Amino acid sequence: MSKRVFLNLEQRIEVLRQYENGNSARKLTALFNCGRTHINKVIKEKDLILKEYEVFKFCDVKRMRHEKYVDINEAVLEWFKTVREQWTYDSTQGKRTCGSSAN
Repeated sequence: MSKRVFLNLEQRIEVLRQYENGNSARKLTALFNCGRTHINKVIKEKDLILKEYEVFKFCDVKRMRHEKYVDINEAVLEWFKTVREQWTYDSTQGKRTCGSSAN
């Protein structure tokens, strides 16, 4: 059994061009030496791939990971930054403390 072949962004664009020129998915699997389901997924996600091609500058990337919860990730990152700023290191006691200590 052969290893999996992942197409990079430029190859995916070429698959879409070949498909629009009339080549079938089966012919494209032989041409690009990858699975039929991979070709069908590229065809199905045509709009997303073209958008990524216009915006994304790194064409050698083979896997595009999309975040589901962008707003939540940004909120958690901001929370983490604010909490981290509150922690201070007390060199006299040799430990970290949270917030300002009232002496």
